[in-house]
Amino acid sequence: MEPLSLSPTVVTLSGVLIFIFGFIISYLFVSRVLKKQLNETQKHNISLEQNELVLLERLKLAEENIVNVSEQAEKYENRLQQALQIQNQLGADIADLKARLSAEKQSSSEKLQLLQQAKEQMNKEFRDLAAQVMEKNSDRFGKQQQENLSNILDPFKEQLGEFRKRVDHVYDIESRDRVSLLKEIEGLKMLNQQITEEASNLTQALKGDRKAQGNWGEVILERVLEASGLQKGREYETQMHLQSHDGNRYLPDVVIHLPENKDIIVDAKVSLSAYERYYAEEDDSLKKNHLKDHIQAIRQHVEKLSDKKYDDLKGINTLDFVIIFIPIEPAYLLAAQEDQNLFSESLARKIIIVSPTTLLATLRIVENVWRFERQNKNAEEIARQAGRLYDKFVGFVGDIDAVGLRLDQAYKSYEEAKNKLVQGKGNLVRSTERLKELGAKTRKQLDENLLENPTKNET
Repeated sequence: MEPLSLSPTVVTLSGVLIFIFGFIISYLFVSRVLKKQLNETQKHNISLEQNELVLLERLKLAEENIVNVSEQAEKYENRLQQALQIQNQLGADIADLKARLSAEKQSSSEKLQLLQQAKEQMNKEFRDLAAQVMEKNSDRFGKQQQENLSNILDPFKEQLGEFRKRVDHVYDIESRDRVSLLKEIEGLKMLNQQITEEASNLTQALKGDRKAQGNWGEVILERVLEASGLQKGREYETQMHLQSHDGNRYLPDVVIHLPENKDIIVDAKVSLSAYERYYAEEDDSLKKNHLKDHIQAIRQHVEKLSDKKYDDLKGINTLDFVIIFIPIEPAYLLAAQEDQNLFSESLARKIIIVSPTTLLATLRIVENVWRFERQNKNAEEIARQAGRLYDKFVGFVGDIDAVGLRLDQAYKSYEEAKNKLVQGKGNLVRSTERLKELGAKTRKQLDENLLENPTKNET
């Protein structure tokens, strides 16, 4: 059997068909593989998209946390700035008080030195004069003259002792005042810090109760007054019932008395409800609104007080301004930072806004004014007593001179009488002695010195 022979065309066609068949099989296989890979890629992309959404959500939460942390940091920074401002103010007040203490100590030391020198000089002059007078006239004084001199010297000694007691008393008072002032300076910072902390805590607790706020403000004001060193009932009074000339009644929180019959009125009824809401609020936009309300509340209280005619009240003589006391230091500083025109506007209405720190510094100045007033009165009394003592001393010198003159006159009269007794012809001693010689009966004998002198004179 002959082998099958294929034509070249058939062979070529067969090869082409085989190639096409193989290509189709390869295409189907590759397509299947690619489709599988495409499905896996799509699944992977979906997973990536989901992960991306999760990451975006986490990123959003992280950004919100960053914003919250930034807000908290800003709050803490603001509180830190307020604390630093309070610390700086306290440092300035302490430095000022130390400077005043140093000046007062120097002035007191100089006054005491001058008084001591004057006392020593007067004592020295008195001793010298007394020694001279006593040395000159000691052999002429008898018992009666010594009694007269004691009567003259005793009042002078009493005046000198009284003068010394007053000098010692003034020195003791100034020493106690210096010690008291040093203790008050040491406690000033702690006191203001305590007041600020209590103010913040109590303001949160009050929750807008205006009556409670007013009562609490008066308590803080009373503490500041006690810390200032002023005496209640003497340098200041609380809840005074006053009446104007037109019949209206007033009840100011505190009336501070000044020398020369001047007075200052302090009001502590400013509302802090808006500040409490500002302090408790977290939302920035609402905090701004509460801050505006806080400043507006202060401004309205300033306007209300400026309309009251405190200078028309009977029984007091007020200065031409009134003090508004804000018991919370941060509330005072916040208003000052936010509205710089608030204080200038209040001054234009003759209203001064103060905090515990600034009021305490002001009251310390008032206390120093009263102390200087008392010291001046003591100095005037000392000067009056010194003048009186000097006048007494001048009178004493005149009396001593008069005593010396009278002693000289008495001694001269004594010499003249003695001469008549023992000298000259026919003197009394010789005449009486001749009576004895003539036989007069006697029991006593004249002194031999008297008998010798007439004999010498006669010869």
